[in-house]
Amino acid sequence: MSDIEYRKYSKRRMLEILHKEGLAFVKTSLGDKYIIRKADIADFIIIESRATNNKEKMEFSFPQIDNPVLITIGTSFQKINPILEAEIIGRVSFLEKFEMRPKIIKIFDLEEFNKLNQNEIGNEKKIAKEFDKLYRKYLS
Repeated sequence: MSDIEYRKYSKRRMLEILHKEGLAFVKTSLGDKYIIRKADIADFIIIESRATNNKEKMEFSFPQIDNPVLITIGTSFQKINPILEAEIIGRVSFLEKFEMRPKIIKIFDLEEFNKLNQNEIGNEKKIAKEFDKLYRKYLS
């Protein structure tokens, strides 16, 4: 388990991210599971890698996509979707090279996220529309 204590999003903010920005599920080799904003992947990689001396394996996946879109060991990419790579490689390299401070990352409260009901998540048509907008480009 990583020593980092992440702050958590409110339920309202989790729903905003879910419907408008996109999220990523993260599993680590240390047994941790997180849900983060898709836009925070690069900073999350740097924060976790620095905390574990680049020894932690992380798998990132997106909703309704079966396989991980990114697997890292520390900051080293083992597998990455080419579209996601284009989106995050610049920021990862910049943070790593210049040892800048990454953004402060918040995570989803897993218990609260699992309690969301169907009305909050949306019907199948809404989910399909959001998938097309937020994640379809990562299907390979």
